Amino acid sequence: MRDKAARLVEFFGSLLLILTAIYIVAISALGRFIINPMIIPLMISLFIIGCIGSIYLGVSIKSKKA
Repeated sequence: MRDKAARLVEFFGSLLLILTAIYIVAISALGRFIINPMIIPLMISLFIIGCIGSIYLGVSIKSKKA
């Protein structure tokens, strides 16, 4: 069960990091035309969630190898 949870966290963490990267590129490209103040906190929270997922994944892999 723990392996499934770790895999799920890995998947969503990497997915969120990829989506956040795409989002940042899109916002920087469209930022000159459209400035939406609600997008920035959403982007930051997505990035933080992705980072936490990646860190958790790294810790779980290290503990599994040990």
